[in-house]
Amino acid sequence: MWDLLFIGLVFLDGYLTQRLLEIGATEANPNPFVLWSVEHLWARILVAIVIVFLLRYFDKRKLLEPLSFVCLGICIYNGVMLTCGKTAIWAMSLFG
Repeated sequence: MWDLLFIGLVFLDGYLTQRLLEIGATEANPNPFVLWSVEHLWARILVAIVIVFLLRYFDKRKLLEPLSFVCLGICIYNGVMLTCGKTAIWAMSLFG
């Protein structure tokens, strides 16, 4: 269960980051691979799957729980920023 949740949250993070970049936000992590992986969500999913398999291989599955909560926090933050950003853009277009 935690495996799929982690992979899904990594995908959601990439998707929300794509939407944020479309409205003019910037990525907090200046790593070129992060910016490349935002454009290519399949790469994020592949990295998440590799992380899950490595944690299973080294019998560290319990680390998926805190990793999922951290990723959930990032997704919530991105969702709030996306909502606020779109609301601000809408307000500026409406009220000048």
